Amino acid sequence: MLKRTKTEVEGYLHDVSPVKEAAERKSKYFTASLQEATKNSRVVIFDVQRHHLFTSAQNDRTPVKLTDVVFSPSRQKKGETDILVNQGTSFTCARKLDFAFDLCSETIILHQTLQSILHEPREYQRVNITVKLLCLTEQTESMTRRFKKMERRCYDVADETGGISLTVWGPEALTVGKWYKVTNTSVRLFGSCFCLSTSPESHITMVPDVADEVAQIVSNYKTTQGEVVTADVNIEYLCPKQHSLTSVNASTLMTRCQQCSAFCRTSKISSVYRAKVSLQDKCGTITTFMIEDIVLRTLLNVPKGTTVETDTLVGKLFADENSLLQVKYRGQRVMSAEFVALECETTHEPSTSTTPTTTAAREVTDDMSDTLMLEELFEEDTKERASDPQNEQALKQGEQKINKATLFTKGTIAASKQPQKSLSADNAINHRSDADKTKTSAGSDKTSSVSAEPSAKHLKKTQGNNNVKANKKNP
Repeated sequence: MLKRTKTEVEGYLHDVSPVKEAAERKSKYFTASLQEATKNSRVVIFDVQRHHLFTSAQNDRTPVKLTDVVFSPSRQKKGETDILVNQGTSFTCARKLDFAFDLCSETIILHQTLQSILHEPREYQRVNITVKLLCLTEQTESMTRRFKKMERRCYDVADETGGISLTVWGPEALTVGKWYKVTNTSVRLFGSCFCLSTSPESHITMVPDVADEVAQIVSNYKTTQGEVVTADVNIEYLCPKQHSLTSVNASTLMTRCQQCSAFCRTSKISSVYRAKVSLQDKCGTITTFMIEDIVLRTLLNVPKGTTVETDTLVGKLFADENSLLQVKYRGQRVMSAEFVALECETTHEPSTSTTPTTTAAREVTDDMSDTLMLEELFEEDTKERASDPQNEQALKQGEQKINKATLFTKGTIAASKQPQKSLSADNAINHRSDADKTKTSAGSDKTSSVSAEPSAKHLKKTQGNNNVKANKKNP
């Protein structure tokens, strides 16, 4: 890595940017391009009080001399250096230069394929691309470095050589399936995944289809689920100008903002939640994730614009012991989250109980089988005796007996289908008079004798048929 050295440079200024906010929100800066005799160099100015001087020098095409600058390895262009300007750097007009102001010396951003970007990615590198939008993966609202809430959409994009994720800032929604040319987009690194992000200087234009087929994108999003083992929720209050406030008392009418140097109405203060959650998967591995405001509010059903105590939100994360938290993430940042139920395995034991109705039906079926067997034996015996006139009377008698047995069996089946009497009916039967009991007993005896008579006749007939067959086989 190159060492920082102090020296002086001369040239013409181009591409002076607006004042920007650092990622840590602790400093501000702006950038410019310095046209030197043999090359163009990127200049990063941390003394924002001189922004109007750099802008005037660019508009007037004034040659400038910067003394006591610091050279630092470039974060955008490999092998080159950036010029850092701070409060100790002097800014003066150069008396005479050996070269003139060049209108073509503006920063040139090359058009690259996604394969070339991913082959040698450099964070903060600016590139132009032409890609096809494959799908929309995320749509939310986030805070920019300039403390401005903006809509943010993430798309999976690809060309003929490769695929990558593209983050587009702003209200304009792009059409999935169309080709777009995106200029001045920045290469960013989230976790271990490189992606592209637009900037205020970016321009997006729809173009005709470049190719029929594009490369398959390798998704840099992952999904996992596990039990919440640790959780911590922090809240940040923002004034109407989106400045961070150290403390807020919701019961007061106004709250002072140090950066605004003024009071603001407390009811206009917004709150932003950020959660740090650790999940333990089924293998016992614990992973920590960061959940932003919108995803956390959606997960815990907290309406936008309302404020809830952080301890209450932590309690909601631990509340349900019968569910797991499933997250879709990239690096440590969660894109979406939801609770899913635990999978419970249940076993069903086969029932071994037999109801009285089933037993009665089985007995009736056995009786039907016996009846059919008697009919088959009678038909066989009938065919054998049909030629003998002496057996006509015996055949008629046998038919009558079979008909009686069949009618008895059908009556038994009909009786078995009737529903059982209720408990109250049984109690009524138990309290009947002795005379009714005597009558019922007599009727039961009569029914039993009738039921036994056909059964005895069946058995006698079966034995007779068997004796006839035996006599025929052994004359």
